[in-house]
Amino acid sequence: MKRKILFIGLGKEFGGVEQFVFNLCNSRIREKYEFGFLSYYSISEKAQVKIENLGARKWKVCRYSRNPIRFWREIHRFYQENREYDVIYCNASHASMILYTLPVWWNRRKKVIFHSHASDGAPKWLQFIMQKIVNWRSDIRVACSIPASKWMYGNTVGVEIIHNGINTERFRFNRNSRNILRKQFGLESKFVVGHVGRFVPVKNHLFLIDIFKEICKLKEDAVLVLVGEGELQEQIIGTAKSLGIGGRVLIFPFQEEVQNYYSMMDVFVLPSKAEGFPLVGIEVQANGLPVFCSDTVPEELKKTDLMHFISLRNGPKQWAEEIISVSDLETGIREEYCDLIFRAGLDIEQAADRVDSLFKLMTSKQ
Repeated sequence: MKRKILFIGLGKEFGGVEQFVFNLCNSRIREKYEFGFLSYYSISEKAQVKIENLGARKWKVCRYSRNPIRFWREIHRFYQENREYDVIYCNASHASMILYTLPVWWNRRKKVIFHSHASDGAPKWLQFIMQKIVNWRSDIRVACSIPASKWMYGNTVGVEIIHNGINTERFRFNRNSRNILRKQFGLESKFVVGHVGRFVPVKNHLFLIDIFKEICKLKEDAVLVLVGEGELQEQIIGTAKSLGIGGRVLIFPFQEEVQNYYSMMDVFVLPSKAEGFPLVGIEVQANGLPVFCSDTVPEELKKTDLMHFISLRNGPKQWAEEIISVSDLETGIREEYCDLIFRAGLDIEQAADRVDSLFKLMTSKQ
């Protein structure tokens, strides 16, 4: 009989946390466990399809900050009606996620694995309070990076660091895909600057637009390709138009085969204000794509010579100059970087083996 794992923490948009969770659920551990999903958002259509493909169940409860009384009522009813889950796996960017396990805080038969996926956030006063409860109630504490561990737990002592994993072979550079897409979108002779991520403040797209404007002054053939969706999309489009570069910015919705878009790009820019351990940074390195990211991104992400860190204190012009100067240098053969990422231990099956060992540890104690 398969043990049952309850995942909490899917967001309303499909981002890195969601990608990690479904990569994990579709790894070889799928043969051993049954999964359920509890959310406090109306999750994305893409996430719903993936849950259906897993044959898993899903539930939604009220968000605690919207209506505390209704939240209290619904979360208690959920756990009363769904007692079969052995392990509760919280994927969190804030310690307040522990509230969604509240009905089992004193039930030590129910095991809680808390996995930190962020290195900063707000409100910080609530994080400080909830952090103490997370450290008290979590049976196992996991983080995707050292900064993510310090943000969520206040330290790294006793914390399992499990880097987000990918299907490395899937992201190997494909020259045929590159040629097809560049021809399809009229980019054969263009210098393609790329970014993949949700259109939300923490991803810092407006600063990226400013950087790209400076790149345009240095590269007449530059084009910016943004793959993503989110609340800031119209503002991003409007800003690009106001700067006179709207015609050189292409926006695509999230792509199931995003690896083909990586192959189409020449450089990747990730100026995030905060990150835990972004999957996209591993994906682009596996693709052999030079990546320029902010110094808020964990240094642990650097697994190849493709990764370059730039301070957010530097202006857009400095970013643009470094991007152009480095991109003009010779790099290794793009197809070979996929093997480096695999050897660095960042394949999803390697991460899944570590998570599976945690599941075994927790279920053996019941």
